[in-house]
Amino acid sequence: MHHYTATHTGPWFGIEPTGMRLDVTGCSVMKVRDGHFAEVQIFQPDLMGALRHQANIQLVERLVEAEDAGDVEAYAAIMAPDVEVWVNGVHTVSSRDGQRASLQAALRAFPDWHRQTLGIFVDGDTAVLRWRGSGTHSADWAGMPASGNHVEFHGTSTAEIVGGLMRRIWIDMDMAGVIRQMTSQEKHP
Repeated sequence: MHHYTATHTGPWFGIEPTGMRLDVTGCSVMKVRDGHFAEVQIFQPDLMGALRHQANIQLVERLVEAEDAGDVEAYAAIMAPDVEVWVNGVHTVSSRDGQRASLQAALRAFPDWHRQTLGIFVDGDTAVLRWRGSGTHSADWAGMPASGNHVEFHGTSTAEIVGGLMRRIWIDMDMAGVIRQMTSQEKHP
């Protein structure tokens, strides 16, 4: 029987530090042959799964924080070099540099961009972010000239996480509603 407590403060088996406090109780069964351990079985909670779950939540939170702060480099650092992105089913990006450029264009178009997290859901290495974003349409975006209108976006982003980086991202949002707001003659605060 064993019991230990620890805080995950350094990289461990490819999982970046989460700050998660671990309180683990389990037991080990060992077969000894010729004075050496021939077989060891450890029975305890799935620590790696719990740490990976927390690390994936924190990765999504860092993505939102970087985007909200306009920190393009911190945002890009979360992406795999060969990240692939789909927006409403259309493959739009195939590299970290492409996603960096995409964010830069969005921040030029909506310089006061703010994204609010409505929920983060993680299952293994798949994370889903429900979000709402808003900003003032101040430059060309998605083929639409600047309108000066305040625009609100609603959507979900689903990310496949590989090696602590986002490898594939599927963004689904109400583009019809966004275009309607950008082309409206009514000005909204």
